[in-house]
Amino acid sequence: MSNMKERKPYPNIEEEDGSCMTASEPAVAVMSDVAPIKQNSFTIPEGMPQSVDEALSDIDEGEKEFERGETFTHREVMQMIWNKIACYAG
Repeated sequence: MSNMKERKPYPNIEEEDGSCMTASEPAVAVMSDVAPIKQNSFTIPEGMPQSVDEALSDIDEGEKEFERGETFTHREVMQMIWNKIACYAG
């Protein structure tokens, strides 16, 4: 004799269209049946690295510029940031 309680099956959940599923079914399978999965529609803005390789290349180039002493003051950086914000907002 076992001390374990008998497990009850998951309840059926009826959908509006009359079909039913159980709570043990993965949600992804159910959602993909209801609505097709769309590709990411996000586009990367121009001037930004378009791939990981481009981003890593930009970082390497920035490190080389820093080593050569080609840096910007805080004031210059803040002005560049505000110029970017104005371009995006305008």
